[in-house]
Amino acid sequence: MIDQALHVIDKVPFLLLSYVTVLVFGTAICASAVLHGQDRFSLRGLLRTCFPPEFYLSRSTAHDCVLWTISKLLTVSQRYVPLVVSAIIITQFLDYMAGPERGVDARIHAGVAITALVLIFAYSGLFNKVITTVTLDPLRHSHFPIGLGPFDRIFISPHMHQVHHSKLVHHWDRNLATNLALLDWIFGTAYRPGKGEMLVYGIGAEADDRQFTSLKGILVDPVVNMGRLIFAGLRTGRLAAH
Repeated sequence: MIDQALHVIDKVPFLLLSYVTVLVFGTAICASAVLHGQDRFSLRGLLRTCFPPEFYLSRSTAHDCVLWTISKLLTVSQRYVPLVVSAIIITQFLDYMAGPERGVDARIHAGVAITALVLIFAYSGLFNKVITTVTLDPLRHSHFPIGLGPFDRIFISPHMHQVHHSKLVHHWDRNLATNLALLDWIFGTAYRPGKGEMLVYGIGAEADDRQFTSLKGILVDPVVNMGRLIFAGLRTGRLAAH
């Protein structure tokens, strides 16, 4: 009995991680469905699921001083390498699962958790984003100026998303959506770069960019700055620009 109890306790952290992840994703998607009144079988529900949240969140991270302290970590980059984020996630997961202490039960629960996430993903009406995400998303954070021609009116191509990260003034607040470009065209924020058009990455002068070349600048300073902004906002009644 004691051995069985210890066997279960040993798996508790991983089981909690798996099922809490499913619970959080499922709750978030269900809440989104309720708030937006979306119907997975209707075009309106599909469109409301796919691009309004990402469009407004992207705009918020660029204009809200608190969210910007985190968002600038990506924007400050001057060199973009495809698949970095995906590679980190996959490697971390494989390293964990390959550990000698992981038994068959843990792998089964991992499979259940991943399957649940896939089902939630498909059920929520986001399945149509798979093609654009898998084929184009890795190239958005690269230096390959790949456009989609006339389909740039519908989808955000890698080249259009690269404009979003440019610090040139005429590229500010452009191409805010992640996959679908419709809202950008509707609200006048869409921008199709010309052939050979120059893009300059970063957030400002080299001194500004160098703030984020250390672990402290990436992991600690943004959180500290965010806390200061929040407390300052609570004292003054508004969040001051930073």
